[in-house]
Amino acid sequence: MLLGALPIEAEMHKRQLSVLYSILASENSFFSRIQEILKYYNLPTVSEFKDQLPSKMQWKKDINRTIASKWSTILQEEMEEKSTLKRCNTQMLKIHEVHPVWRTLLPLTYEVKKANIKARLLTGTYLLQEDIQRFTGNRTEEQNWQLCQIEKEDIVHFILKMHSVK
Repeated sequence: MLLGALPIEAEMHKRQLSVLYSILASENSFFSRIQEILKYYNLPTVSEFKDQLPSKMQWKKDINRTIASKWSTILQEEMEEKSTLKRCNTQMLKIHEVHPVWRTLLPLTYEVKKANIKARLLTGTYLLQEDIQRFTGNRTEEQNWQLCQIEKEDIVHFILKMHSVK
């Protein structure tokens, strides 16, 4: 008091509050970003969490459920707009659940390749001769299926009639 200076503890508090101001004033700070994330997921504020902090297990469970629910909604809306998913039952697709195309395969390279082809057929992104002709404008009726040489290469023939695929 004789020197007119603040105690060391008060100087520390000033510096800590100065750092707090820098964090709060910055749009890219951890604290600001956390506030945005909490708002995005409709979660309580930091101070509300601090007042009623759940157990760590409950915290993880609630956070994981909230994030999965939010992203399920977002992805369901996006899937409705995707033309490649018109053959899929998008209502059965969920976060943390694998599509049946991937669920049934064995951990073998050729099985993964087969599942990849199935997924591409399911989404309509597997290019058949018919698709290539449509894109290039080179439409000739005599271009048959390159593997079996029986009929023109389209999705119906590939899935239902081609013996080498079965």
